[in-house]
Amino acid sequence: MTTQTGKNRRRRRSDDLMTALHYQLEQVREDYGFDNIVLASEDGLTVAHSGNVWRAYLLAAFSAEFAGGSSDKPIEEVFAPYLQSREGSQVNLESFTSSVGHPVHLCAVSPMKSDRAEEGIRHARQGLIRIMGQAA
Repeated sequence: MTTQTGKNRRRRRSDDLMTALHYQLEQVREDYGFDNIVLASEDGLTVAHSGNVWRAYLLAAFSAEFAGGSSDKPIEEVFAPYLQSREGSQVNLESFTSSVGHPVHLCAVSPMKSDRAEEGIRHARQGLIRIMGQAA
């Protein structure tokens, strides 16, 4: 594992795929103020996360369900009991195909509605795709 600082935009790096994914999500969570952020497999299993581990498992499962459009309720309503009792929390979900061809879901909880949340999801997605592409 290598740690770098200075002019490099990434503060931490790792040659290990899972550690690198975790570092990416941890940095995005810190930079964009997410409570939790998770990368989930197509079937709702946690691949990598930052934040509360149990909420990450739930987010991963919910992300697969909601990405498939199987619920007529907003994800915030269904996930509300698990949102640390913060009124106005926002759940952002984006599904995409990883650089190795696997469908994945990226899901994050913001403590309040924010335009920065969508920006954070985009930032995380770009980093995750880059990391997974390097590992392929």
